[in-house]
Amino acid sequence: MRDWASLILQWGSPITQIVLLCMQIYTYRRTRHYSLGLIVVASVLGLLASTLIRILNSEALGPRLRIGVYDAMILSYAAYILFGIWGAAALFRSYIRLTDTGKASTLPKEEQVFVRSG
Repeated sequence: MRDWASLILQWGSPITQIVLLCMQIYTYRRTRHYSLGLIVVASVLGLLASTLIRILNSEALGPRLRIGVYDAMILSYAAYILFGIWGAAALFRSYIRLTDTGKASTLPKEEQVFVRSG
């Protein structure tokens, strides 16, 4: 039982991130929506930061290389946060516009004019 728990804790997050990245790439290729492109970039940066954290935790790095890997990890993690929030916000705005348009198209003509102008 302990082997399964350590396996899940060690590899569950990266495997999930890779599967979600594949889904994001597929959706971006189908829609070409910029928000999904931003989310793909964020996911790649997040995977890079996770990989750099694993490398930092290894004992194989010298002090100078450790500082460079640490700086790269911080930059990739900061970019991951920025692109992730930007992409999610753009996706949510797009979804709101889509649902507003869907609501307007199901209303009678006189109410559609009011919804679009209001």
